[in-house]
Amino acid sequence: MAAMLGGLAWLLLVPAAVLQRLGLLDYDGYNRLLDGPLLLFLVALLTAPRALMVPGRSLRAGFGIAAVGVGLLLAGNVVEFYGVFKRS
Repeated sequence: MAAMLGGLAWLLLVPAAVLQRLGLLDYDGYNRLLDGPLLLFLVALLTAPRALMVPGRSLRAGFGIAAVGVGLLLAGNVVEFYGVFKRS
């Protein structure tokens, strides 16, 4: 379910990208919108192995590695676009 919602949220970013290119939405605002779909994808990757009863270590490791990657994308986006660091 989280993967489907994340996919739909990602598709809804297409009009936001157009607004950003037209100058109606700033760069930071657009990138803040990415956090919702990324969070949903992370939830999907963390819950999928249990929900699908994935057999085998290598498949579970693959889901884990993908979850780490999406988690890093989300963490980097939050740090950069929510102003954890002061801009000069």
